[in-house]
Amino acid sequence: EGKATVITGADSGIGRAVAIAFAREGADVLISYLDEHEDAKETAKWVEDAGRKAVLVPGDLADPGHCRSVIATAVQEFGRVDVLVNNAAFQMTHESIEEIPD
Repeated sequence: EGKATVITGADSGIGRAVAIAFAREGADVLISYLDEHEDAKETAKWVEDAGRKAVLVPGDLADPGHCRSVIATAVQEFGRVDVLVNNAAFQMTHESIEEIPD
């Protein structure tokens, strides 16, 4: 209850589920995502429907400057960061396991 949470990759999938779960437990949520704006807005709606504040921050976490900006935004919006969930990932497919590089 009352925690300030940053969740990367929170626009869909596991990240969305975690954002919703934290909101239902009373946390405000910063939703960090790459560029799936409609998905992120839907996650924000779920957070807000739980009575919590949602902040959307799009951008590429491969950029260290953007990482600093995400945390700065959370501190500006919430006053602090209590929880960071590092869920962002890049998904790719291969025809077989032998194609996956070492």
